[in-house]
Amino acid sequence: MAFCRDDQFIVRIDELKCGKLRYLCWHKSKSIFNLPCLILRDGVIEKSASGNKLEFVFTNKDSLYVMEYLLPITEDGRPKFFLEITDYRNKKSTWKMEEIPLPRYLLNI
Repeated sequence: MAFCRDDQFIVRIDELKCGKLRYLCWHKSKSIFNLPCLILRDGVIEKSASGNKLEFVFTNKDSLYVMEYLLPITEDGRPKFFLEITDYRNKKSTWKMEEIPLPRYLLNI
């Protein structure tokens, strides 16, 4: 569903066989074969009315994690990812993420 990074983290969002969404996050210095530093479950997908944006929404204690996936409408044809985290004080932090290809050996995991 989503596999992206910025200069600090690698994030993967996938759908489990049971149909639930999962968010996995690693510090960039770690391999994705290490245990993630954060695992969130039971996410939901919200689609925009225009159909050009998906949001993967997860909660963690008092924080809200939203990965925005903007469908490619730019010249380069690449989708855009933005991670927004809102804490309990309603303070928002946003990071632009870069899509990375999912290695073939992870396609069926």
